[in-house]
Amino acid sequence: MAIKKIEDMEEYLWILSSTEASRLVVVYFSSMKKGSCRLIRPTFERLARQYQDVTFAEVDVDQAKQVALDVGVSSIPTFHFYKDTEKVGEFSGADEGRLVALTEKHRRSEF
Repeated sequence: MAIKKIEDMEEYLWILSSTEASRLVVVYFSSMKKGSCRLIRPTFERLARQYQDVTFAEVDVDQAKQVALDVGVSSIPTFHFYKDTEKVGEFSGADEGRLVALTEKHRRSEF
């Protein structure tokens, strides 16, 4: 499944609200200027290919800084996890193990 690109707050809210309530949405806040974002990207892309039952989206903060500010992101990379528009988890950093573990945990959990 392709990673959805988010360029403004309207798209951000649309992705959250248009997804099935039980489906996990993982939003990756990134910047290609940061080495840590380049390091974690392959894992995010692999998960997007592996889990067809999860929606993966990306906010490039260099192009959509206001979206990151509006949702309270203060460092990158940051990952937000949503079900039925409600945030069920988040973390910052290029921790591949944590990204995989939280994706697994939240995709299996019932809301």
